[in-house]
Amino acid sequence: MSVGGGSTVAETNTLASRVIFINSANATSTFNNSNSNFEFTMDEPVVVPPHHSILMSLMSAEIPFSFYRFNERNNTLQWEQTNAGTSATYNLGIPFGPGSATNPTNFELEELGNYTPQELADQIDNSNGQGQGINPIPELDITYSDVSQKFSFRSKAKAGAAPNNRVTLLLSSGNLVDVNDMVEELGYTEKELDLLGDPWFEYDNTLTNRYRSGFSKVVGGGVVETINTLVTNNDYYTRAPGVVDFDNQIRTLFLRTNLTTTSVMDSFIGGGFSNILARVPINADPGGTIAIVPSNGDVHKLLLKIKAFTSVHLRLTNHRNENINLNGLNFDVALKLDFIENQTLVMPDNIRQILEASKKEESVLEDIDEEEKTKKKKTKKNKK
Repeated sequence: MSVGGGSTVAETNTLASRVIFINSANATSTFNNSNSNFEFTMDEPVVVPPHHSILMSLMSAEIPFSFYRFNERNNTLQWEQTNAGTSATYNLGIPFGPGSATNPTNFELEELGNYTPQELADQIDNSNGQGQGINPIPELDITYSDVSQKFSFRSKAKAGAAPNNRVTLLLSSGNLVDVNDMVEELGYTEKELDLLGDPWFEYDNTLTNRYRSGFSKVVGGGVVETINTLVTNNDYYTRAPGVVDFDNQIRTLFLRTNLTTTSVMDSFIGGGFSNILARVPINADPGGTIAIVPSNGDVHKLLLKIKAFTSVHLRLTNHRNENINLNGLNFDVALKLDFIENQTLVMPDNIRQILEASKKEESVLEDIDEEEKTKKKKTKKNKK
């Protein structure tokens, strides 16, 4: 598609806007075997006339909500079960952190997908022998409050002759931290866990208060425990400190392109220039269609420095610049190109220079005025 000719806008004498409609199914080539990372090559090039530039914007988009909030990055939770009063097994030869837990058991979701908080609790909670995931946690009772949007945890008596029981969630010391854990999804934060350690919950029938909870971590070659002093309710559950964050992996969508590299700054890369074309808010439920329409999509315009192009590389990512897996489905976008005439701007004089020039001009005028007065006096004198 060429834009070298065609109609012009009479008021500005510039070319009329052009719109490029692209469906990912028509991609010329795909990358990483992903429908959300592709390149589309046009039959005709886009050529910018001399002394003109392009303002590009995302005019519209239709994206299926077929991606999963619980995917390969957060489908696993590591835990260890010990007797009450016995901390998890740590490797004391290495500092506390990823890899210091030496006897973890991996819980995994039954399948990747979009879970509700209660559905996630049902996957993990095996206190009644009905956990639905892979390796659900024995005797860990989990509840969820729609009011506070928080999980609460409590360990129950272990079956058999020794009912004492502790369950430690290896959220900080597990081998899968920042790879495919579910820290924020349970109501914790990485910063908090770095300070306190792994949360644990226990039942000890030798104590008056049989239900306890706390944190454990490796400090100076030994294990240090912090015991919670407050119980959050009358059922002896310990409530997670923060609300669940099921949008932690995919909080929003970004459409990125090879044509925009100097118009947008992104805090994820330290505030440097990014290839983001537009942010796409998630305004649909799973299974629906996320849509940007011309009335709300044609807002932010990016100035392109290139003068001609024949292909467009598009990527659909999350806020971490990771490709979105649409699970085989395709999406549509419409890119709008507005042509503007480059103006030659004259830099204004420095205000101080302007004032000094004005004063000099006034001084010159005053000198001229004095000369005229002197001439008039001489003329009168000569006449007399």
